[in-house]
Amino acid sequence: MKKQEKVNNINSNSLPLINEIKNNLLMFRISLCVLAIFPFLFLGKYLGYYSGTSYERFFAFFVFALFCVLILYVVTKFYSDKPFTKYLCLAVMEIFLTILSLDSGLELYITYVAVPLISLFYFNPKFSKRVALFCYLCMVGTIIYRSTLNNPYYSQIISRKQWILAYTTGLSLEYIANVIFVNIIAKHSLAFINEAKNQNKNIITIQNRVINAFANLVESKDPTTGKHVKRASEYVRVICHSLVRLGYYTEELDAHTIELIVAAAPLHDLGKISISDSILCKTGRLTRREHGIIQNHPIEGMRLITENMSLIEDLEYIDIARFMALFHHEHWDGSGYPFRLIGEEIPLVARIMTAADILDALLSERPYKRAYSLEESFSFISTLSGNCLEPAIVEAILASKDEIAKICNSFADETIKELPVVE
Repeated sequence: MKKQEKVNNINSNSLPLINEIKNNLLMFRISLCVLAIFPFLFLGKYLGYYSGTSYERFFAFFVFALFCVLILYVVTKFYSDKPFTKYLCLAVMEIFLTILSLDSGLELYITYVAVPLISLFYFNPKFSKRVALFCYLCMVGTIIYRSTLNNPYYSQIISRKQWILAYTTGLSLEYIANVIFVNIIAKHSLAFINEAKNQNKNIITIQNRVINAFANLVESKDPTTGKHVKRASEYVRVICHSLVRLGYYTEELDAHTIELIVAAAPLHDLGKISISDSILCKTGRLTRREHGIIQNHPIEGMRLITENMSLIEDLEYIDIARFMALFHHEHWDGSGYPFRLIGEEIPLVARIMTAADILDALLSERPYKRAYSLEESFSFISTLSGNCLEPAIVEAILASKDEIAKICNSFADETIKELPVVE
């Protein structure tokens, strides 16, 4: 089952819901493990360890366990993001354990606290208290039922009421002690997790500021590109989501990866920092040697990212940033630079960045050209399908005209007054 897709489709800011979905899936996996105990139960019965029960009862337990697993399969596959699912998962598990504990030949006691312990994974104190109360009532009901059975271990020594009182008192003390103890541990763990989460947010904030500082430095160094970095990043986001809506790269472009791609996009032109102002801002025609220097900026950008961002722990982010910087001038037909890669030899993130780069160049005013209209830009983009750009990405752009128009208007550049001549 591809249950993890549900987790990827949830907004990354909804961490409690993500944790809840993961734990619902964990409940299903635990139920599968429960099925594995039945061969041992049958073996124990065969060896004479369970004299108070029968093969028929074990088989009935096994059939009921399969039914419980089926229920968990259905709810975790189709309803894993619903609030009621966690209640249903733990209720099914508790009912199964309760029925097992009704068999006097098994003598199950520690399992009474199993479900309350599992509920702590959800990091929801109110939910865990409700689960603990429900499980305690199940335990008491089990003890009362067990007292009605003919048990040779106590029937000749104490009365039925004395047995109920003794077991209810003893198990209640053990139950309460265990629940309190693990709740204390859970609260300390939750506090530690929250503190670590806050520290991680601070680190991410600092990293984003450093990344934006690099991007702004590139933008200020090349005054002809205006707000290109900001617009290109937003175009990248639109293209990614459009590809997914159209059914392309649905596995590669999950919600988390898209956020990483958008976050890395501002660094795609980082290599321009190493180009001297005399070349980058030259008002005359560039020489062949100067063209060569300009075309080296993808390699330089990859080098700068590798050397200066190695302390960022998210290796996936670093790889995406490096690929976008190094390959964002490669073309689908192999006519790009610096390596003349063809088709899928170019990483997907770089193919998307290339399209966003070209799209912004068309829609924006440059010293050497006027800004094309939306219709002119989309018409030109359509002619690039199969040569400069991947056909699927061109389709994604053409399917997102309204979103692209909003971005273009939101981050419009100031009109360029002096137009230097460049090639």
